[in-house]
Amino acid sequence: MYELINRNARKIVQNLARETNVVSEYEWLLEHTSPQHIGSEDYQKRYKSYWEVNLIRPSKSWVDAYFATLHGAVQNGAALQSVVEQIFATPVHSNGKKSVQFSFASKLLHMTQPSLPIYDSFVAEFYFFSPPSVSDPQKKIFVYLEFHNFLVEETARIRKDDLVKPAIAEFRSHFIPKCCSDQKIIDSLIWSFVDLLHKREIQY
Repeated sequence: MYELINRNARKIVQNLARETNVVSEYEWLLEHTSPQHIGSEDYQKRYKSYWEVNLIRPSKSWVDAYFATLHGAVQNGAALQSVVEQIFATPVHSNGKKSVQFSFASKLLHMTQPSLPIYDSFVAEFYFFSPPSVSDPQKKIFVYLEFHNFLVEETARIRKDDLVKPAIAEFRSHFIPKCCSDQKIIDSLIWSFVDLLHKREIQY
């Protein structure tokens, strides 16, 4: 799979380039994670747009709780399990129903620790991971955390063994990023690879 990413590196990077300000907007958000920025309407609007938070149509109380959690993680550090549980504590919608928003939790923590991988449905698909279907939220969180631990170990192996070195070089040559970690680049390459699979522009 990693060889396929290297083989299709230019197409994968060009697919990412179709996204508006895919690198510059990420870097702006990363460079402005001070408490005063996190609490601003502009920062939150741009954050929600970049990470596609609006797709779940969250309530204002959930959004407030989410950015309060980000603020706390920036100030004091945080573990992923704690972040997930804090976000889970507030219902996403006004109907009072809670849900485990693991992807947005991983994105939040990544903003404070850019060396950590991001979980989303495309990353799950790439590694043939099926999101847990159990109803118990604690069991669901446990399964997600186990998979994220795998991502931490696997992406460390990717970096150590230079498994996607040509693709990372293609990304850096095209975008010339200022502060994108190799981890974020790997996440982006995987996302774009799966996106192209969906579009049938790449085949196994």
